[in-house]
Amino acid sequence: PAWQLLGTIDWRSGLPYSVVDEDLEFVGQRNVLRFPTYFRVDAGFERRLAFAGFHSWVGVRVSNALNSFLPSDVQANLNSPAFGSFYNSVWREYRIAMRFEK
Repeated sequence: PAWQLLGTIDWRSGLPYSVVDEDLEFVGQRNVLRFPTYFRVDAGFERRLAFAGFHSWVGVRVSNALNSFLPSDVQANLNSPAFGSFYNSVWREYRIAMRFEK
């Protein structure tokens, strides 16, 4: 094939986390609260080219194509003014892909 389409879809309910106090002791039941639902789409396409006896694939890939909010951290300290805030989301990222075959 001269063209190749790539893609993944990752959808899951949020990961659980526990609330802690200022001494980092657990407050209430563990793992009751959850991160937001996670929905991520990665996509790309590649074109096969021949050059100097090599067969290469050149293309573009996009991670987090929909620019979804995908936090990896939560402020779980009950005494923090930012308690319950989610942050460190994954950014949308574009990449140029090159693969060489003989």
